[in-house]
Amino acid sequence: MGEREGTFVVDRNDQNHLSPLPADDEHFGYTYPAIQYRHDRRDIGYAITGGFVYRGRAIPALQGKYVFGDIVSGRVLFADASTLANGHLSPFAEVKLHYLGRDRSLLEIIGGDPRADLRFGMDERGEIYLLTKRDGMIRRLSIPAPQPGG
Repeated sequence: MGEREGTFVVDRNDQNHLSPLPADDEHFGYTYPAIQYRHDRRDIGYAITGGFVYRGRAIPALQGKYVFGDIVSGRVLFADASTLANGHLSPFAEVKLHYLGRDRSLLEIIGGDPRADLRFGMDERGEIYLLTKRDGMIRRLSIPAPQPGG
């Protein structure tokens, strides 16, 4: 029997080979994720980095959402925190980032580096911060200010 990667069994001899969980898996005592994506789904990401349930006021649409991301691609994602339960996969969506007047990926924001090394922080008001180890910056997640005439 191989080890687990999310809700898949990983073959010890071929780490790229994933198999479904065995029917008798519950007696092995594993705890499974509430959110996952396969590593071969490069359109989604490479490796999840944990985040926080948003409790701030700057982004009302994210209230009560678990905000997390992908370490490598820098994609910022969210799921409804009320749907998260061990072993029951919850749907998630992407937070679209807007920077210097247009939608951009975090990799574009940090200057085109191929890896963001994304982490998250939270302040005492419940606002979420994006930490990118590649460029050493800390950025607050917020809604863009309205532009004059628009």
